[in-house]
Amino acid sequence: MVEPPPFPNAITLYAWKTNLARAVIVAAGNPDYAKVTNWVTQIWRSDTMEALDDPGEDVFVMLDFKLAEGMEHMLHKGGEKSKRVMKEVHLKMEEASRKGSILKGRQIAWMISESFKTHDRSELLFSFDHLSNLSIHKGDLHEFVIQWKHVLDNMGENEVGERTLKDVFYRRIKDEKSLREDIIDTIEWIGTMRTRPMTSS
Repeated sequence: MVEPPPFPNAITLYAWKTNLARAVIVAAGNPDYAKVTNWVTQIWRSDTMEALDDPGEDVFVMLDFKLAEGMEHMLHKGGEKSKRVMKEVHLKMEEASRKGSILKGRQIAWMISESFKTHDRSELLFSFDHLSNLSIHKGDLHEFVIQWKHVLDNMGENEVGERTLKDVFYRRIKDEKSLREDIIDTIEWIGTMRTRPMTSS
């Protein structure tokens, strides 16, 4: 069974996709990891769930079933936040069963990703508050930076200056004792990212 990361929220969605791809690559055990990477990332490039019904090569058939099992298990453990998606997945499972088919793992992952999109099918926009509320999970600075950049890139017209970015970033990571050696370099790197002066509220 593929072991996907826990059910995401709007802020952790980007990191969730990255970690899901890593879990699939590990579960595949295929030395041609580029082929597996392409297969799993087709999820995010597909316009419809139906486009993911065919796993493609034979080598991916069982992997898709293992992914489906892992995704369903993850949804059951997701609590309240995953209930709506889980209900939709179960409806699609019943629909596929009536047609003599089975809902695939990539299709379930696609449904989860789509559940975080707005009605006009654009990605959710974030505010400065989303940056301020980010936190490090289990000392994983890499994942935190991925989340930080994802929020920053999806803040619409809201703009934040370099000094404000550095101050907020520092406040979010300063209490992580295990990261002392990385903090200074990372703070300087944050200052090189796309910066935006705040608009008035």
